[in-house]
Amino acid sequence: MKKIDMKLKINTAICEMPGCFKRFSERHHLFSDTRKNRELYGGLLDEDENIFLICGDCHDWKPLPKFTEIEFCNALGIEPRSKVAQSKKRFG
Repeated sequence: MKKIDMKLKINTAICEMPGCFKRFSERHHLFSDTRKNRELYGGLLDEDENIFLICGDCHDWKPLPKFTEIEFCNALGIEPRSKVAQSKKRFG
């Protein structure tokens, strides 16, 4: 089952933040779920590789991991779709 589809009432998954052992209550997108990113990547933003399960305390109070567009694309094994990321990947 994909992380994004998990039902909280039956799930016992633990927060993925190192050192936290609370039950997760939120889903954090490593590559941000913005309008522009949604237009470029659609449902790929909700793939397991881009979802970090986290408790509310960690989500509110700790620095969260983030992906750049290139890291996101590498994690999913796809090519970047924005012009900026395409040129960065091509020219280094």
